[in-house]
Amino acid sequence: MILWFCTILWASTLGAPTFDFSPRGMTISIVSQQEERIRVRSIEKGCLYFISKSSFVIEGVQSSQDERVRFLQKKNNKDEAQLLVGFTESWKCLKPSYREGAFVLPIAAKQADLLEPKEEPEIEEVVEEVVQPSPILVQKRESKENKDYLIAIDAGHGGWDAGAVGSTGLREADVVYSIALLLKEKLQNKGYQVLLIREG
Repeated sequence: MILWFCTILWASTLGAPTFDFSPRGMTISIVSQQEERIRVRSIEKGCLYFISKSSFVIEGVQSSQDERVRFLQKKNNKDEAQLLVGFTESWKCLKPSYREGAFVLPIAAKQADLLEPKEEPEIEEVVEEVVQPSPILVQKRESKENKDYLIAIDAGHGGWDAGAVGSTGLREADVVYSIALLLKEKLQNKGYQVLLIREG
């Protein structure tokens, strides 16, 4: 507990992300007390940022006024802050930088390639990590019937771990188990074999 508290004290505090939209894409700015190492990983329809020795004042999900951005998720993890940005379309995650007391996270819209380039400093593009399934595996899957698959559903919690408990005494374990039972029924109606992890 003491080690965690000391880590928070020494970490650079990050403010709430702000947006700047343009036809070429957008820029996310995060106020920071000091410059730290920042990495970005391009994922399908999103960018994941890792900011070392930093933490957000407030964790959680933040919405955007622009329909092209689905959400921002802020998370503090050990000695780094993580920011996940989800888009409604495939955009390019560009190399982040630090200037004038803020991290600057540029993101380019795909259609921006067709527009006239503005006089901006050249920004390094991050290589996307998209794994395409093997055509052989796809063919095998298509030839199988639903009954050939066994789907395991792990509802989460249960047993000694009841999860969160609401003011009325409603347990998270009971809620997720009810959802798992409904999902099991829907899958069985489609011909799948289903196993609930809680049952074995």
